[in-house]
Amino acid sequence: MKKLICLDGARCGPWTMERLGVEDFVDWKSGLTQCIGLIEVAEDGTERQIAGVLFNEFNHASIQMHVAAEPGARWMTKEYLGFCFRYPFVQCRVKKILGYVGSKNLQAQRFDTHLGFREEARIVDAHQDGELIIYSMTADQCRWLNIPIPEEVMYGKR
Repeated sequence: MKKLICLDGARCGPWTMERLGVEDFVDWKSGLTQCIGLIEVAEDGTERQIAGVLFNEFNHASIQMHVAAEPGARWMTKEYLGFCFRYPFVQCRVKKILGYVGSKNLQAQRFDTHLGFREEARIVDAHQDGELIIYSMTADQCRWLNIPIPEEVMYGKR
């Protein structure tokens, strides 16, 4: 089974937004956001998306990153993470990536910390779960930027 990085936002965006619980994503409709998907390809050629990383609120200094994945899927490949972090730091040249997490979402907090994000702020009553925790990462803090991305892991380049 192969896992391929997909830059086709028309394919990956709706799947990712659905899993993030987003119904009307204004940035997506206006073209101000990017989505990077991960496609699993079975030996019989059947394809299914197993992860998606959606970026929005790009302001030239920072960008927000949102991650969705199929439960139980083994999606966190180094190449995928490397590619997902290159987009904001290398292509967009932001100083920081931001991740917003509700204070009761312990799984997302552990995940962000595992990736290398650091808690930067808490805002009381700014999330439906209580506090809004703002995680951030700079390029200097990102351990995923120097991972080689072989051409064969890119969707459509088989």
